[in-house]
Amino acid sequence: MSAESLWLLCLGRSPVVNSEFSLENLPRPSLRAWPSSVVELGSSVTLQCRAGFQNATFMLGKLHDPGFKQEQSSAETKAEFPLASLQPEDAGGYFCAYKTAATGQWSEQSQRLQLVVTDKPGVVVHTCNPSYSYSR
Repeated sequence: MSAESLWLLCLGRSPVVNSEFSLENLPRPSLRAWPSSVVELGSSVTLQCRAGFQNATFMLGKLHDPGFKQEQSSAETKAEFPLASLQPEDAGGYFCAYKTAATGQWSEQSQRLQLVVTDKPGVVVHTCNPSYSYSR
């Protein structure tokens, strides 16, 4: 039995539905921005997607931009997507998802993270979603 199956059983969930995992068995990932989701023009930010499983393939997407898609495999329970030299067009809503070899299907998408790119240093944007903050 795989580690993912044992983890799901510990949660009281059945890891097998018709010999395949279903999306309801994959916990929703979280998406964070470091150092902040409000960044200055030309600077960099790292978006971190965290899942409940190791050895997963992670995907970062952007709302209203079907051409933006980054994927990476990670042996950890997280993947980091660095975005450098940010421009106004990089601002917007981002989300992530993941899949494991056992499922072969993408998880539910994370909550949206709103990335703000500003040319005004020290701008503070208040959001109503606490998942936008990040701490290491």
